[in-house]
Amino acid sequence: MVTSVLVARALGAEGRGVHSLIFATAALLSLALGLSLPTGITYVVARASANMRALAVRLLGLATLIGAATMLFLLAVRETPIAGYFLPAGTDTWVVAAITSSVFFSTLGGFARAILVGRQEIIRANHRDLLNRVLEAVAVGVAVAWCTISLGHVPVAAVVLASVIAYTITALSFVHAVGFPPRTPGTSQVGEVFRISLPSHGANVLQQFNYRLAIFVISFFAGAAATGVYSVALSVVQLLWLASNAVAVVLLPRVAASSPTDHAVVELCARVNRLSLASTAAVSLGMALIAPAVFPLVFGTDFAASVELLWLMLPGAIVFSAANVLASYFAGIGKPQINLRSSALGFVFTVLFNFSLIPRLGAAGAAIASTLSYTASALYLIARFCAGAEISPLRACVVQRDDVRMVVERALATWRALRARGAVQPVSGSDR
Repeated sequence: MVTSVLVARALGAEGRGVHSLIFATAALLSLALGLSLPTGITYVVARASANMRALAVRLLGLATLIGAATMLFLLAVRETPIAGYFLPAGTDTWVVAAITSSVFFSTLGGFARAILVGRQEIIRANHRDLLNRVLEAVAVGVAVAWCTISLGHVPVAAVVLASVIAYTITALSFVHAVGFPPRTPGTSQVGEVFRISLPSHGANVLQQFNYRLAIFVISFFAGAAATGVYSVALSVVQLLWLASNAVAVVLLPRVAASSPTDHAVVELCARVNRLSLASTAAVSLGMALIAPAVFPLVFGTDFAASVELLWLMLPGAIVFSAANVLASYFAGIGKPQINLRSSALGFVFTVLFNFSLIPRLGAAGAAIASTLSYTASALYLIARFCAGAEISPLRACVVQRDDVRMVVERALATWRALRARGAVQPVSGSDR
């Protein structure tokens, strides 16, 4: 948020548009060319079956190939009629260099991060994610201040360069955290990485369509204002998935490192799923209650209509938190094709109901279509999990008495640990 505000204030609407297009193109190429390889890397590393030095060398080569493919694509498309979709008008060589560097270093950092997650060094990975955000905000802030003082204005290139420098430092930090892997027996297992990653990549691409297709359909049938109202509701709904996505990252290497028939892992996934659904539902209820007052205050009165769309999307968003958790389970047991089928089912619902409801109901039709799509994807994964793990849907989705006891015990243990460290001071009689 800090970086976004700095960029908008420094560059204005037109400069902000150029900046956004550059990094949107970088993100698109990273997604398309990256093939979701971090999922397969985490799986292989967690199972401890690969020669880590050989794997690291091949991943470095793959990141280099992805960077080279990015540069070739940009140079080829720059002279074509479709260049405006990917590159700002009158693109100079620095834009191509900036996008290529961003894709290369974000890919390299993503590979190294996947190794850390596979080794279950989640905290180290999270520290470097935080480093990336802080570095980018600081770098952009310094660039804006220096250019304002020295030049009297802020060139787009200076802000883009600041962000690329932050990405580069972060990627090198991830690589340093991984270290130089020792030579171990076995092969690099790159084939296994691709076997796991390619179905996951298909699922990720389809899921991005599930998230974004409505934006284009609303824009065509209902116009820019309705698109803006819907996009605000969608961005708020996606905040609900932060917790389930974070837990899913931790769950994947745990599952991959165990046996698929390990009953303890099945129970762990079921418990995580139950608690994820319950916590998302609780937060959603609070969000639904405060939205009528908060939306006009934060986003402006033009976005008051986003409240109704939020309410229509919340049921599907709650159920979809289960999809985030269970997708990690299926990837961890080596069955990413199940996630692909779930995303494909959601995509069918997205296309069918977006094109049938939006022309008649506008943005409200998109919200209804989103809920139906999210629900279909999640219910498919829940059904497959229950059938494969031989567990009842109630056990998989509804909070149990043991869950409440565990949460209370963990909360009390954390409180005692904080008090023992002096982080929490006892309340005196007068203060009570």
